[in-house]
Amino acid sequence: MVRAPGAKRRRAAVVYNPVKLDRVRLNPIVERQAERHGWGSTLWLETSADDSGAAAARTALDRGAELILVAGGDGTVRAVAEEVADSGVPVALIPAGTGNVLARNLELRLANVEDAIEVAFTGQPRAVDVGHARIRRVDGQIETKAFVVMAGLGLDAEIMVSTSSRGKRLFGWIAYVTGALRAVNRAERFRARITADRRREMRTRSHTVLVCNCGMLPGNLLLVPDASIDDGELDVLAISPRRFSDWFGLWRRIVVEHQLTRSRTGQRLVELGGTHRLTTLSHTVGKTIDVSVERVVPCELDGDVFGEAIGLEARIRRGALLVQVPAELAD
Repeated sequence: MVRAPGAKRRRAAVVYNPVKLDRVRLNPIVERQAERHGWGSTLWLETSADDSGAAAARTALDRGAELILVAGGDGTVRAVAEEVADSGVPVALIPAGTGNVLARNLELRLANVEDAIEVAFTGQPRAVDVGHARIRRVDGQIETKAFVVMAGLGLDAEIMVSTSSRGKRLFGWIAYVTGALRAVNRAERFRARITADRRREMRTRSHTVLVCNCGMLPGNLLLVPDASIDDGELDVLAISPRRFSDWFGLWRRIVVEHQLTRSRTGQRLVELGGTHRLTTLSHTVGKTIDVSVERVVPCELDGDVFGEAIGLEARIRRGALLVQVPAELAD
């Protein structure tokens, strides 16, 4: 990249979780790529136990960063996205967490940090949707937060509570299996009223209600086949197993059929005898979603627990976040 003599060099910022990634390792890789592509010195901003990235992202914007590299897990990505959405400043994902769910849904390479940093400086921005959630508390208080992957009420939040940080560090996404077994043992169904676009209503007795902005889960498990990160809609799933066989059917839908659909023969088998019409799985879509529940249940956004709630209202902000991706994935 050639710049005119004396031209001001653009500045990138790195918002990083020091528990997930070591700056000593990242620094030379980032600075080398920045120099190679005509960028100036990089601004480095740590997250902390009290702030998972929002304050760092605000600082990056205030100091004129034109690119923000996010080096952390899904919680760090969510916090940065909340601040950067609609700013026009692209973010680049340096996967470092257990799930890396947004990166998976964008089909980004996860194995190599150097590759991810190169994409940050050489890729093109892709506009993706951002969810905006208003979490309702039992005392009438409202907490407003963004999400890029999903918002959930019930069992999925219980799983997050039951999964230890140490387990995730040692075993990765498989640690969630242990957390799920603990949570399922104590999970009880709750009545929920789900309204899409203020007109289509669905009533369920569910273990969990998920408001999804994309379809892929950790472990490359496809939960919502039709969901897309940039379609301008939210997909809602109410999951209501009653007995063990229902859980097995759900597992087959998520795990087995996803693997089958990778081949034409497998797709035909799924069409003939698939579980896409599970009675324990209710689905709807909308640009705005309102969920009310009969009792307080835990709430999560992008894998982080946000206390207990009696409902939430979610709306989509289409194309609000720009994410750097390889040129062949930009469209």
